[in-house]
Order: sequence, then structure tokens, then C-alpha cells
Amino acid sequence: MLPEGYRAFLTRLGNGGAGPYYGLLPLERCAASGGRTLSRPSPLWPRMPCDAAADALAGYGPGSLADGAITLIEQGCAYSSLLIVTGPHRGAVVNIDPYPSAPPYFARDGGFLA
Repeated sequence: MLPEGYRAFLTRLGNGGAGPYYGLLPLERCAASGGRTLSRPSPLWPRMPCDAAADALAGYGPGSLADGAITLIEQGCAYSSLLIVTGPHRGAVVNIDPYPSAPPYFARDGGFLA
């Protein structure tokens, strides 16, 4: 089940559309990126060091950082904004570089609607 704030957005406002960077992806494209498994908990956590993100990739490939999350926005140059849907940080929005040159950045203001 999707986090409450994102579900409310989909049912009351719309499915994707204008937004930052290349805009919000429609739900049918959110989980379409290869290499991820939504049933696994997200390996991301706030203040995760860049080397831990690189370790999470070891043997799994770039999609593994996105396990337990759906892509909300493609920012360009492989950077993305994700919504964590599985695990202890469910509902959090996080910006990632799938080839960790910078640590994941968790939005300070909470979930999707914030």
C-alpha cells in the first residue's frame, strides 16, 4: 500500500504532472525503473554516509538503492527523487545518485505532501 500522503495526492489531485525538474511521474511509471524490488525494505536512511550507499550497491547494481521505493521525479543525469514505500522510513522523500558520489538526501519537511 502506498503512503497516505501520496495516496491522497493520487486520489484527490492527479496522477503526475508539472513539478520540479522533469515533473512528477505518473504512477504507472513510478516503479517501472529496472532493478528494484518494492517488497524489500529500502536500504536508505537519513544521514547515510556515501560509502554506506556504495556498500549497499556492492553486488546488486544501481537499482538496489531504489528497493522499497518508487521514483517520483527524474532530475536528470541519473539523479532521482524517491518515495520510500517499504521499511522503517516509509513515506519519506529522498534524493539519490544511483552511482553514489553524494549521500542520499532526505527531505527535512517529512512526507510527500509536505
